[in-house]
Amino acid sequence: MPIVDKLIVTHRGALATKYGKGLSRIDAAVKELVKADAKRGLTTRFVALDTAALGRRQVARPTDERGCKDAIDHLARSMRPDYLMILGAPDVIPHQRLHNTKHDGDPGIPSDLPYACDEPFTRDPRQYIAPTRVIGRLPDVTGSSDPAYLVALLRRAARYDCRPRSEYEEFFGLSAQAWRDSTVLSLTNVFGTRGDLRTSPPQGPRWSRSLLRRRVHFINCHGAAGDPTFYGQGARALDQPEAMTGRRLEHSAVREATVVAAECCYGADLFDPQGNAQRGICYVYLAEGCYGFFGSTCTAYGPEEGNGQADLICQYFLDRVLRGASLGRAALEAQLRFVQACSTMQPEDMKTLAQFVLLGDPSVQPVGRAKHGLADMKAFDDVLGDVTGRRHQRLARRIWMLRVSEMVRQTVGKASLPGPFRGGPRLRRVLRQLATSEPGTQKPVLSSYRVTDPVGERMWRRAGGSGRGTFVHTATAQLRRKRGAVVDRFVSVVATVRGGQVVALRRLYSR
Repeated sequence: MPIVDKLIVTHRGALATKYGKGLSRIDAAVKELVKADAKRGLTTRFVALDTAALGRRQVARPTDERGCKDAIDHLARSMRPDYLMILGAPDVIPHQRLHNTKHDGDPGIPSDLPYACDEPFTRDPRQYIAPTRVIGRLPDVTGSSDPAYLVALLRRAARYDCRPRSEYEEFFGLSAQAWRDSTVLSLTNVFGTRGDLRTSPPQGPRWSRSLLRRRVHFINCHGAAGDPTFYGQGARALDQPEAMTGRRLEHSAVREATVVAAECCYGADLFDPQGNAQRGICYVYLAEGCYGFFGSTCTAYGPEEGNGQADLICQYFLDRVLRGASLGRAALEAQLRFVQACSTMQPEDMKTLAQFVLLGDPSVQPVGRAKHGLADMKAFDDVLGDVTGRRHQRLARRIWMLRVSEMVRQTVGKASLPGPFRGGPRLRRVLRQLATSEPGTQKPVLSSYRVTDPVGERMWRRAGGSGRGTFVHTATAQLRRKRGAVVDRFVSVVATVRGGQVVALRRLYSR
């Protein structure tokens, strides 16, 4: 089979239903991207999942999640591409809806993670903690009949430029005021400085041209389903002013080649804007020139002051982008690094891993890598400077990621799906007290999770721990909505118990 460096998949019937004769414009833009990839040394193939050539794996209905997963698995195994790009919103190629690991009202976790994994179709997110594929989704607008948006994104991917790191040194950091300390830590970890972090309140949603022109945006605010606005949070939980709106972001100073990491709940929600309503912020960023948007499809979590969950996976993504990784590779490495850092995937960790998706062409490399020490020597150029040499370098990086994925698969523990609370009366009182310490908190839902972690159990006993078995017990409560509140807020208290002893206690907040 001919070499395929990059595979683009879509559902042609779904695109034809949406765009009719306008589909020819999308076809032309895809061909332009394929030619541009060829000039960069990438052999790109475009495959429709509803083509008869797939035989029994042909996907008739674009809503068939199992069919799409099976077809993409087959293509990935047979072609072994370095990059896999999903073309279209979830009404073209669906997110895989996984079981929710938290009691926070989300009916499931809309996810592209299963497409990045070798494991077969399942709704169980525990089976997808070891991704191996470099993927990203270049979305059109859900429910749209105008191909112009997707054509523009395809053409931008075709003409993208790789820029020096110096053009990404300045960043726009935006945080809910209540999470300022957490965001300062995140920015310091990625950039070595907090810069001039802006918080809402008191600022927003009008942002200066000089801030929006910075090519890295890190956003830690509230978001809501089907809502084109990100919100801040002040000292009072119900103080939720507008921090950023899609309408003000349109035709703004956002520059070509911007990269965005957004911790916000529903930050990457590709909802249908329904006629003349405002498109979501992720859509607007991509329209304004953003190369890649990394965000969550549903309710995300993180601590108020330290770092965890959404904070960490967004940090890891930006760190790899700034080091010269392609967008898709940066997302995959962020996922693997996040799982490694967790060592045991607890309920909120599994949700974080599954819900964060990359919107953008995964092969796009915004930031140039540091120059190789031998790059100016002819001998180096003879061996690694041509198309074949670059392909072998990508293969070496892929082997490294496969190795990390296999280590994760074999060594990282996993909590079960939620079950009845089994933590005992004393722990029940502690969890309820911590979960309801804020005014207006509703009665919490208590759950228990058994952890499967053979390696961790051995290490526990080797370090001198007594007893057997690891459990996670949680209390998740919703804050009552009152006048002035905009988004649903959840607080979750998590207790980890090893050998009958509480070894960790955390309180997390929905973003």
